[in-house]
Amino acid sequence: MLLERAAALRVVDEAQSAAAVGAGSLVVVTGPVGVGRTALLDELAQRSVARKAAWTLRASGTPSERDFTHGIVTQLFDPLMRQVSAETRGGWFEGAAGTTERLFFGSPPDDSAVVGPAFLDGLRSLVAAICRRRPLLLLVDDLHHADDASLTFLGYLARRLGGLSVTMVVSLPAGLPSSGRGRLRDITDAATRSLTLRPLTPAGTAAAVRHVFGTDGDPRFVQEGHTVTGGLPMLLMPLLTELAAARRTPVAEEATTLLGLRPELLQDRLRQTVLWLPEPLRHCGTSLALLGDRAGPSVVATLAGLDDGDCATAMTALEHLGLLRAEPTTGPTAGGTAVSPPGCARFVHPLLRDAFLEVMPDERYEELHVLAARLLLTHGHGPEAAAEHLLLTAAPVRGALKSTLRAAAGSALGRGSHRTAARYLQRALADTEERPDTAAERSALLSELAAAEARFAPHAADRHLRQALALLETPDERASALARFAPAHWYTDEPALTEILQQIAEDSGHPPGLPRRSLPVWLEARQRSLGVGGKHTMDNLARLTELGPEVPVDGWADRQLAAVLLRSVAAAGLMPRAEVITLAHRILASEEAVSALHTSLPLVASTLVMADEVSGVRAALRHALEWTAPGNDLVTRAAALGVHAWTVLAQGEVTKARAEAEASLALADPQHQTAEPALAALMMVALESRDPALVQRLREEVRSHPTRPYGGRVSPGGFPVLADMLGGVSAELAGEPSTALAIFLRCGRRIQETDGEVAGLQLGWRLRAARQYLRLNETAAARELLMEETGIAESWGAQRFLGRVLRVRARSVGRREAVRLAQESVGILDGSGSRLEWARSLVTLGRLLWEAGDHAQAVVRLRQGHDLAVECGAPWVAEPAAAVLNTLVPARSRGAGRASLTDAQQTVATQAALGLTNREIARELGITSRAVEKHLTAAYRKLGVRKRTDLPSALGSDPSREA
Repeated sequence: MLLERAAALRVVDEAQSAAAVGAGSLVVVTGPVGVGRTALLDELAQRSVARKAAWTLRASGTPSERDFTHGIVTQLFDPLMRQVSAETRGGWFEGAAGTTERLFFGSPPDDSAVVGPAFLDGLRSLVAAICRRRPLLLLVDDLHHADDASLTFLGYLARRLGGLSVTMVVSLPAGLPSSGRGRLRDITDAATRSLTLRPLTPAGTAAAVRHVFGTDGDPRFVQEGHTVTGGLPMLLMPLLTELAAARRTPVAEEATTLLGLRPELLQDRLRQTVLWLPEPLRHCGTSLALLGDRAGPSVVATLAGLDDGDCATAMTALEHLGLLRAEPTTGPTAGGTAVSPPGCARFVHPLLRDAFLEVMPDERYEELHVLAARLLLTHGHGPEAAAEHLLLTAAPVRGALKSTLRAAAGSALGRGSHRTAARYLQRALADTEERPDTAAERSALLSELAAAEARFAPHAADRHLRQALALLETPDERASALARFAPAHWYTDEPALTEILQQIAEDSGHPPGLPRRSLPVWLEARQRSLGVGGKHTMDNLARLTELGPEVPVDGWADRQLAAVLLRSVAAAGLMPRAEVITLAHRILASEEAVSALHTSLPLVASTLVMADEVSGVRAALRHALEWTAPGNDLVTRAAALGVHAWTVLAQGEVTKARAEAEASLALADPQHQTAEPALAALMMVALESRDPALVQRLREEVRSHPTRPYGGRVSPGGFPVLADMLGGVSAELAGEPSTALAIFLRCGRRIQETDGEVAGLQLGWRLRAARQYLRLNETAAARELLMEETGIAESWGAQRFLGRVLRVRARSVGRREAVRLAQESVGILDGSGSRLEWARSLVTLGRLLWEAGDHAQAVVRLRQGHDLAVECGAPWVAEPAAAVLNTLVPARSRGAGRASLTDAQQTVATQAALGLTNREIARELGITSRAVEKHLTAAYRKLGVRKRTDLPSALGSDPSREA
């Protein structure tokens, strides 16, 4: 299909009309590579043959045939010589033309003879004899690849077309250097008409899309197709055909697909095109393909082995050929944003860049990448620009180039690209032999690699860190290597690292009393994070007291030490809650950007959850999540999600907490201790919800990793205690109160031994054990535990824990006292952030009020608790409340409830009664699923029902008739 070439066809038609009356002419067709010069000549040939008004003779030049003397001439005339009779042919070779017969029949003449005036005049005489019988159309494609003898003759003929019925049409690419091909210039200078074919316009591209797909393309698809191909049919048509063959359509969503297609035939053609380019153009294109658009012309020229002038000429030629597209030539903007260097260009399509690289010999490929790295450094480009080339070669990297890889890794780490940094360091490490004199270099590379891998491959990070530490000789060197490894407290339970850490501490001789410097303070924090038990906690309290009323929090090491000490004494209840909150907020306020290597955020979050004061830390954690979202810091993001889930759960948002914990676990490596924030969060959700499926799943997870280390001193009680608590919940759900009681008491002892009383409050082991005592009718033992819990909660002062224990106590006393305790619990929790605990207490109070005969207040409290539980995503609290409400609300009240339904609530309830799901109702009514849920919740309350199956009877008629 020939598009937008009508004007060119008219020019040749006019030339042929003139030739028919003896006015011969030469038409030169130029244009970029792939613009359709060959397709135009094909069309001219077909039209001429169909008209039968002229003999149509064709030839094409190729580099491989350039050494064949008169190759183009014989291509043109050989088929005609064999087509006509011997008698006709004999008449053509009479006179001067007779000297040329040997060119077509018999032994070809000597090279010296074929360029002589007599031979050239003989060939013109032959042409004159042929065209006297019928006009001639001579079509020569890729004239620039023709042999010299043919060029000599064609130039001779072009200047002597007067009086001949001959139309010559020759084609060649635009912009080719003409040095050394004077014969080519002789022909083009003699042209009667010159045609420059242009790439397709957007309208032409749209027509091509319509031709291939049989339908109009989306404007965005057409525009993208035009942009990524530069309007060159050689690129456009194969890409469209490939897309159509895959049964894809020209819609907007497919626009970007064109850039990634790789049709094999097109790749072959482009490689051939590159191979046929003159050497300076090929070298220039190869250099540009290697360097991309980062380097200016001088770098490209040096890599290509050209001087600046020759390189500029070559780049201009490549642009004219349609292989390159010029880039803006402005320098950096005022705001400092980097743009392409002046004079740069880029390939029209990635396939062209690939073609230059694929034709390059392997040995040259290695050599050029190393040279490119050196040149980029010499010309002031950043280390990452050079490092990218070093990754693409297996050539040994030494000296300055290895330093470049390390510098590039530091740059990548600075912008959060940890995987890229690891690739650079692995490349540097691969060329660092294991010898005594390279131990220091290898240890530095290994520790840097571990620091990068810690963010996405923690097992590999552990391994490389241990290897680095084994190569270091002094305690300071090993402590400095460990200081690269963050977040610190999540790795302290790796047994091998723990042993190394303790040895460093013993060898370093940095007692706490020395002037505070980051390394010894950080080392102290790491040591103290390992300790458990009462003596350790008292030591931490003494150390915190020693630091004074204004605990230092300015430096990262100071904050880590303060966070470790604070969490330890807070868990044991050895510091007033108000002071705990104040110091925690001071640490948060001084915390550096979340991208900092050492962050105290998880420990502070754990402490504030125990203190029931999480609003400030939730904001900090959300900031951490926003920072890690676009990067590849999987470990930090997983941990931030897990810790954030604890704070969400503390405020009663169970559904959201579970979703965040699941997302955290999906990012983490489940076989590494870095997964424990996620697992701990899920375990606490399971303890809160007592979801049998979740409890069973997590217990299986524990069984699959029986050697999982202790949980990092962040989660309450640590991982083993949480896992054991799940066993107690499982026994409770199975109706085995004795087994559950034994487990909860065992967990309580372990929490007291490791963390302390406040951590025990957070997990509520006494409450769980008390419930089992009550089921076993051991009321005195239950009351004893509950009174202990009440005393600790009152002393600590967290509303959530105090309101919770008062509610549970209400189950162990007489009715009047129970109502008082439940009312006190509701009052306390009304001002707290834990909406779920408040919902539970409201439901408990409602049930007690009903039993006491106060039905009106009972309904109010039950409905309030039910709605709040639904908002928290706690059906195990909402459903029992709804069940009680069903028994309390009389039928006439339900009728009144139906009358009080809004139109939206009536419509949604009717649709639900018909059996539609929330999603189906939302789609039907054009609202969100959340809106459907709210309308249904309100309808349930007004109708006094608790589930969908109760709706038909509550609505009072067949909903299918009302729908």
